[in-house]
Amino acid sequence: MQAERKINFLIFPIFLVIGIGLLAWISTRQFSVYDLTTNHRNSLTEPSVSLLKKMEGSVTIDVFVNRSDQMGQRVEKLLSRYQRVKPDISVNYISPEENPEKVREYNIRFPAEMLIHFRKQTEQLERPSEEALTNALSRLMREGDRWLVFLSGHGERDPAGEANFDLGNFSSQLKKRGLKPQAINLSETSTLPDNTALLVIADPATDLLPDEWEIVRDYIDRGGNLLWMIEPEHRNTLTPLAEKLGVRFLPGVVVDTTTRQFKITQPDLIPIIKYPDHPITRRFNLTTLFPHAMALEITQPDYTFFPVIFSSDQSWTETSPIRDQIDYDENTETLGPLTIAMALTQKKGGENSQRILIIGDSDFIANSYLGNGGNLDLGMRIFNWLTADDQLIDLPTRPATDLDFELSKTASMIFGFGFLIILPLLLALTGVIIWWRRRRL
Repeated sequence: MQAERKINFLIFPIFLVIGIGLLAWISTRQFSVYDLTTNHRNSLTEPSVSLLKKMEGSVTIDVFVNRSDQMGQRVEKLLSRYQRVKPDISVNYISPEENPEKVREYNIRFPAEMLIHFRKQTEQLERPSEEALTNALSRLMREGDRWLVFLSGHGERDPAGEANFDLGNFSSQLKKRGLKPQAINLSETSTLPDNTALLVIADPATDLLPDEWEIVRDYIDRGGNLLWMIEPEHRNTLTPLAEKLGVRFLPGVVVDTTTRQFKITQPDLIPIIKYPDHPITRRFNLTTLFPHAMALEITQPDYTFFPVIFSSDQSWTETSPIRDQIDYDENTETLGPLTIAMALTQKKGGENSQRILIIGDSDFIANSYLGNGGNLDLGMRIFNWLTADDQLIDLPTRPATDLDFELSKTASMIFGFGFLIILPLLLALTGVIIWWRRRRL
């Protein structure tokens, strides 16, 4: 027994040392981080994580900052979140004081300015934040300098306009993600630019001139991608285009009695809560709103077509003026579900198919409605699909800005002065007043 105890006494420390050594070795091979903060403020948001998981290839980031400075430590903390999701992100910290020639070469103007390299492309980021960095990576995933050409000169929605019915806010979101909206008047040019990734016809109020229509028709015949948005008031414009694509717009405006469930008083403000299994809407579950839309149907299926947005069973095409009370007329109106947006595809040689989307509404991404529900998300999905950026279609559109609460030196001094001097004085004064009142009683 005594010998056994001696052996156990000798063996236990040996195994303990071996166990500690193994744990130490494992800790150098395995790295896990758990964010237990409120709202996971020390972790990347879902859009950033989704984007990083879709990026194929390494990323190199040059940061012009002193790593030991407060700014450098904050940037290092931000980038470490990205590296935990995508380990092949390498970061080079370049001291501006020690490398003035590089500062001049790249025209570095702001603290912690970044150069992000991916697939032989470089994006320069002036002010680091999660939203800015994620948008920069999204831009780098789009190859080439591709334009989104918006037709102009016929009363279309202005992609740079600030009016309620224009598309300026949505265009700003497109630019953040590497897409470049350009308004072009076909009466001033004889052809569309060679780098046109998508032609957008956003609700023209008047018809195209014959020469303009020839340019559009030639673009479609060559397999160009097209987005055509049209309002009920302009259903009779671009009739040659409707005939070429084999589409017909139903009379009236789509109304839906289920709008009352959403406390919507306008029966022609259509909420869409269910979507078909199409690449644009796959895994999309946000409610979108389509105001004053019209329905469409295919008349001659030269293309492969698929309804992307359709209304509920309780909807119909209201052909009378919309008032407080509306009723379905089975003799003149069409009962839902009704197709509001139709996707058309056709093989035009090579691997890529021509992609066309026709929508009986253009207000859903206008300035006045873009912030409703999932309208922005759906709009981005539509443009990503039409430009064949399939890997970006289901990325959420709202990477959160940094959630760290930081104060300037002046604000810090004000808060410090208030808590250290003013607040104690107020408490002392309150005590004196209470003591004085009690003494008088």
